[in-house]
Amino acid sequence: MISEFLQGILEVLAYFGASFVLVVVGKVAYQLFHPGINVKHELVEKDNFSFSLAHTGYLVGLLLSIASVMMGESNGLQSDLLDIGFYGLLGILLLNVAVLVNDKLILSKFDIKKEIRVIPNFIDLDKFRKMKKDHFKKAICPNGEKLVIHTSNFRKVKR
Repeated sequence: MISEFLQGILEVLAYFGASFVLVVVGKVAYQLFHPGINVKHELVEKDNFSFSLAHTGYLVGLLLSIASVMMGESNGLQSDLLDIGFYGLLGILLLNVAVLVNDKLILSKFDIKKEIRVIPNFIDLDKFRKMKKDHFKKAICPNGEKLVIHTSNFRKVKR
């Protein structure tokens, strides 16, 4: 009974280890297929939102392909690990080919290195930011009145 339990634990660890190896291989394959992209620089230093979406999509696809390899009846540990290795590597290869096809053919006008710039509420905060404009305030409020400025978007709202 205890030996069966330990054997089950060891099999689970073998499957987990195979999955972990495939994730690492998938990440290395991404770097090989995209040598001009520094993942750490794009995510950590530049905080590039568009790249984070693309990279997250790749990782989700990688995890789904690895998880789908794990599904199904067991044919024994050795046979399962061979299947996991073969189909996992095939999934990684096909996923990277799909990324290249999408980047070069389908989405050729888009650049994941170019950041998505979000303008909250349609107001460009680079142009409209708090600045010292005492001369402007004195011209409008010569007696020290309080000044409230509101910026609106006058486009039609679809409802």
